[in-house]
Amino acid sequence: MSEVLAQVDLLAFLIYTAVAIYLLACRAPTMERNLCGGVILCLALWSFCEAQAHLSQSAERAFVWFSFGSFGWIIFPLPLLFLYLAITRGTKPNFKVLALPFLLCGFLITAQWRGNLIREVIRAPFGWIALWADSTAFYIYVIYCGTVLSLCGFLALKFWLEAKDPRRRTQGKVLFFTVALGGLIGFFSEVAAPLSGMFRVPPLACVAGLIWAIGI
Repeated sequence: MSEVLAQVDLLAFLIYTAVAIYLLACRAPTMERNLCGGVILCLALWSFCEAQAHLSQSAERAFVWFSFGSFGWIIFPLPLLFLYLAITRGTKPNFKVLALPFLLCGFLITAQWRGNLIREVIRAPFGWIALWADSTAFYIYVIYCGTVLSLCGFLALKFWLEAKDPRRRTQGKVLFFTVALGGLIGFFSEVAAPLSGMFRVPPLACVAGLIWAIGI
């Protein structure tokens, strides 16, 4: 079963890569396309590393691949938030403001490599499952991701309800439901299920990102 999940992750990686190439190769690049491309590249890296982790023969090698993937699953909320701000409010990224979030990402990535986010991995029916550490870094990561995804959902919902043009209302609706559904699936399969001992639930967060990508 681990090979099936790895193949699904690799398929997601190929789809993300194709979308990223399309977005970043456009002759008329926009801020929104560049930000979207940044999110997609993070999801592509995450999916590729998840696939390699599930194909690993040892827990140590799987942990290394999960750690490489942390560059994707820790950084992606930042371009996602700025993408939603750009679409719903026309706000351009303030690079001075970005310094603090990137320091936070650096702290979390370092914590992951030190075993303070994922403390160990165990074999489960669908491949290797990450077990989260009961640490300050883990709670900071959950709050960070939860806050960003909730804010994206709020921005999309506000944009949807306030839009007068049918096209913009549809856009707001898609932005809201895709980030809400993708976020819920990701949180349940990657965080809630392992913490509850539900190891038969496959980790699907990086694949759930396809829901958002298709909506965009």
